[in-house]
Amino acid sequence: MRQIYNPPTVASKKPQASNTLLNSSMSPSRNSILPPKSSYRPDSFSRYLNQQAFVNPIRGRALFSRSIHRIIEQIRDKKQRMKNDQQLFSTYEDAISIFSDLTFMKCVLLKKKLLDSNSRTWTIEFARQGGLHALLCYLEQTSNRGLTLVDAILINETLQCLRAMMNISELFEHIASNPQYIDSVAKVLRIPSAEVRMRVFELLTALCVYSNEGYQLVLHALQDFQTSDKLSNLFAVILEQIKSSAAS
Repeated sequence: MRQIYNPPTVASKKPQASNTLLNSSMSPSRNSILPPKSSYRPDSFSRYLNQQAFVNPIRGRALFSRSIHRIIEQIRDKKQRMKNDQQLFSTYEDAISIFSDLTFMKCVLLKKKLLDSNSRTWTIEFARQGGLHALLCYLEQTSNRGLTLVDAILINETLQCLRAMMNISELFEHIASNPQYIDSVAKVLRIPSAEVRMRVFELLTALCVYSNEGYQLVLHALQDFQTSDKLSNLFAVILEQIKSSAAS
């Protein structure tokens, strides 16, 4: 008798409820890094910080105290430097004597003193007492010797001091009528520094524009400079400076 094959029946699986998935996702897993709910407190970290702030209050107080002492020392040092600066120019002789041992800080302090609008009377008297002569002698002597970088910087600052003195009309007229002073300024052109030469050109140009006498004295000073340095042209230094500026 022929048998009929009946395939086995497969029982259908019931879909899991959606709330099971939600509950499983909300429940902490075994590998979770969060502590158990019983020991986890969101404010534990803030409590830890507050405890540290109260446990070591001396460190902050000591740091504040050191900062206050440092500020007091800086103010004290500044007052002492100002006192020393005032003593440096307490007399005209002391101010003139700085050119015998000129330093960058001394030159900067002198320039600051000369540029002060309240020191106009002091500047005029300083020039009359020999300060202008000492300044120009320093320029001439320094430009005649072998120069270092420090010497070039000091000459640049000294020229700025001279310019500050020439801002006063009485001193400008005195310099413009004295050929020796103009010769001393022109000799600074020996220094192969573009910045120094430009400052010299600026001063000589101002003297030329001031009066015909100043123009003639500047030409005479350049002629003497040409002869002493054996230059081929009267304006050789100016042309050389223009060429170097154009090349750069």
